[in-house]
Amino acid sequence: MIKTFYESVYFRMTLQYAEQQGADMIFVLSSSGHAYLLLEPAPQPYDIQLSKQSKAKQNEWANIVAEELKAKGCDLVNDTFIFLTGNLEYNLLRDKITNIEFPVQGMPIGKRMQHFKSQIV
Repeated sequence: MIKTFYESVYFRMTLQYAEQQGADMIFVLSSSGHAYLLLEPAPQPYDIQLSKQSKAKQNEWANIVAEELKAKGCDLVNDTFIFLTGNLEYNLLRDKITNIEFPVQGMPIGKRMQHFKSQIV
């Protein structure tokens, strides 16, 4: 399942932070163009970096992810989304989702980890 697919300390820390926020649903946004719920089957390993894709491919990724979120019951206008993603994912999706909180916006990964560590109970 996707919850155990990623093994990095950073992923574990962001997941723990997200779970503490009391979210109704937690999604993992994949560079392969999917929005996975935590208990969904893990994808096949892939070697895709969103940042290395063309602008057209990045926009296509954002459209696919937005459609997947809607298909999985999210209201992109009325629901609040807490982004624990990179800046690129946020920038690609911010015009498609009305209510976004991005507590680590602009922070490099080291500062993000410090933030999560300080917030996890």
